[in-house]
Amino acid sequence: MTQTLSIARLLTALLTALILAACAPAPRPVEPPDPSRAVVLEQEGRLVEAGRLYLELAERAEDPQRTELRLRGVDLLLDSEPEPQDEERIEAVLTELSPMELPPVEATRVSLATARLAMWRGQPAAALEALPADVVGVPAHLGRQVEETRLSAYLALDDLAGAVQTHVRLEAWQPDAEGVAANRAALWDRMLSLERSTLLRLEGEVPSRAAAGWLALARVARGTGPIPEELDRALEEWSRAYPDHPAAPEMIRLLREQWAALGRYPDTVALLLPMSGRLSTVATAVYEGVMAAYYSLPVDARPVVRLYDTGEQAEAAWTLYQQAVDDGADLVIGPLERRAVTLFSRAEMLPVPVLALNHSSDSVAPERFYQYGLNPEDEARQAAEQAAIEGHLHALVLAPRNDLGERLSRTFAERFEDLGGMVLATEFYSPQASDFAGPITFGVGLTESRGRHRQLQSVVRTTLEFEPRRRQDLDMVFMVGSPREARLLAPQLRFHRAGDLPVLSTSHAYSGTRDARADEDLDGVVLADIPWVLDVTVDGTPDRESLLPVLSSSSRALPRLVAMGHDALRLVPLLEHLHARPGERFTGLTGNLYLDDAGRIHRQLHWARFHRGTLRPLAPMVAAEPEAAPRVVPTVIREPSGL
Repeated sequence: MTQTLSIARLLTALLTALILAACAPAPRPVEPPDPSRAVVLEQEGRLVEAGRLYLELAERAEDPQRTELRLRGVDLLLDSEPEPQDEERIEAVLTELSPMELPPVEATRVSLATARLAMWRGQPAAALEALPADVVGVPAHLGRQVEETRLSAYLALDDLAGAVQTHVRLEAWQPDAEGVAANRAALWDRMLSLERSTLLRLEGEVPSRAAAGWLALARVARGTGPIPEELDRALEEWSRAYPDHPAAPEMIRLLREQWAALGRYPDTVALLLPMSGRLSTVATAVYEGVMAAYYSLPVDARPVVRLYDTGEQAEAAWTLYQQAVDDGADLVIGPLERRAVTLFSRAEMLPVPVLALNHSSDSVAPERFYQYGLNPEDEARQAAEQAAIEGHLHALVLAPRNDLGERLSRTFAERFEDLGGMVLATEFYSPQASDFAGPITFGVGLTESRGRHRQLQSVVRTTLEFEPRRRQDLDMVFMVGSPREARLLAPQLRFHRAGDLPVLSTSHAYSGTRDARADEDLDGVVLADIPWVLDVTVDGTPDRESLLPVLSSSSRALPRLVAMGHDALRLVPLLEHLHARPGERFTGLTGNLYLDDAGRIHRQLHWARFHRGTLRPLAPMVAAEPEAAPRVVPTVIREPSGL
């Protein structure tokens, strides 16, 4: 920062210094420094030379000109990169200048320079200590520099409450509306980078209502789903809590414009689904979900939707994608089959965005390629996180001996160990079996217990009374299995003396259809599932009971896929927004959805526990009124046409 002085004031100080220098007696002739030279050096941007010259001139001057010249020299040296000798001179000057003995403006300049020197040395706490708590009676440019330095110090200390409060103070020192807007934009960007929980905490820490209001408004922007009605409700609550806040009405108008834009669909959306072949039942469920979302939109907001049957060949999906682009598609949903998704992920570029309905086996992907599916690894990771939240440290993993079992057991173990837990045993069972005594007894340590009993009997050569005991270091079980397998595993765990261990599982253990008699053996098992299966209705979407009657019989048995299709269409106008803000959530039928940097969509699910054969959410959920939905009848077409 360059301390601005009026030209007349500076020239007066320089002229006085020159006169004094000329009058001062000297033992031998010494050419005094040229005061005008300092001005020229400053104008040329040679700040170090100018600063040194000002300090040299100050040594020949008397106060108040001496103080003026010293502060000018210090400011210019701090505006540059001070060398060690300059740093020492700055410190010496500031030590001699006591703010308590100076007028308000000069005192503030000394405090500011002291703080700037501390910041240059990497001492933000010392900088804050040097700055005046309140800045009064100084020009606007000086007050602004003080608050800007204070802001830099708070940010260096990661003191977010102080930074937000300082942004609010800075507004009063801005020279014009453009400066106010720039300060507000910087504050807004800083707040939007924070999590909602952090914003809420800071809201209670800042000392002013103005700062608290900004934080509360940022919390609205970070936490409100991309539905205009949700935003309106949140903004009404904010306005009641913070009437006459300086952010209103401009920020409210901007937020409403942004949310309105989030709901705009492209003109044409293409669906690439295997409506024929072995995946036709799955594709039909996804398709019916897409169309349910389509009919829930206002008529004037609906895009043109064209369906392309990809069949069973991965290469056909790529060919049909190119055809869809030629037919005018602005975005493509699909393909569904993993091999086809991997093929798309290896493309060098995509003419129009793609929302694939599965995850590629590759870690890299082209731009505008988004991957969304019912990824089971997400569930295993969340099971590990839930186990850690509940305080479990030592786990037994039971999983089927197949690809899914190996993937989920590995994912759970990796995440659980990242969080400080340890998998003590992993036992795989045959999915075709009904008796799982072998893997269970090995896993809980009963086999080892019985072995010790037999060994002891052989030593003492007599029959010993014996009750096998499971290993006592286990404190939970992670169980992977289908509904059939889970209904067999849970009671057998109880039978083999592991009934006191909490059991966490994935949604694979639940059919998705209520059947209390069949599921009563699962009592006590905790698992994560999508909101729609748990009868949790999301604002602006049909609840499960209202939609089931209009689905085909095959789709009713696949509610998670119907929900995925529904969310896929609802995600279309939000993809770029969510991708630009990783971690921001969209509340859908399949959970709280968010994108990572690679364009993969992850699901945060709801936790529920079986009680008397019924899966009940662990936290209270509010259901909306049921909405009528039109009958959804899939029309399989091989040639594109509008719907």
